[in-house]
Amino acid sequence: MFWQDNNSADSARERIAGRILDDIPVLCGNPELASHASLAEAAHGVALYLDQIEVIPEEMDHLQSRDMLAQALDAAGEGTLARRIRLFGNRIIYPATWIACGRETVWVLDVRQLIAPQDTGMELILFERIRIVLTTFSDVWDAASGKGFLGLKGLDATSAILLGDAATPRATRALSTEIRTLCARHLDHFKTQHEWKTRPAILTLLA
Repeated sequence: MFWQDNNSADSARERIAGRILDDIPVLCGNPELASHASLAEAAHGVALYLDQIEVIPEEMDHLQSRDMLAQALDAAGEGTLARRIRLFGNRIIYPATWIACGRETVWVLDVRQLIAPQDTGMELILFERIRIVLTTFSDVWDAASGKGFLGLKGLDATSAILLGDAATPRATRALSTEIRTLCARHLDHFKTQHEWKTRPAILTLLA
């Protein structure tokens, strides 16, 4: 029979939970969400599980902890937060900075990841997925009252896949413009909904 120091076990779980929660402000893009009670509860649940299977904190990577955190949030009925973590964890949307944009954060939406090769001709599916992503992350511009950037990555490649055999340069450009216009309409809607002073500028990223 082995004696176990419960205080040490509790401290280990607290350290693991702390590491997971430290990741949340970056993960969410909205520091205020880090204090969300469900996030803290889910993080402690993940920490308890990792401790029980004897995974030491040094071996825990962010991809693993984010996936487990999303699963815990789903189980707790927090589907929106879980989706947010999965979108970020899979780098479908993520923050970046470039000198040309000054100190403003550019939130990059990798449109290419929102479709699969079999989605040819399914523009409406892409449009709905874009709406879901932007709705989930629209609050990242709240602190700056709408000031900032949305960068669209993989736009032409995505348009070409959707068009399939009809993907001429002209048709591809037209669909890319339509997708960009759709994003602008969503941002205009969020400007009204969130009472921003302005709305994020949209960038088309070539790489």
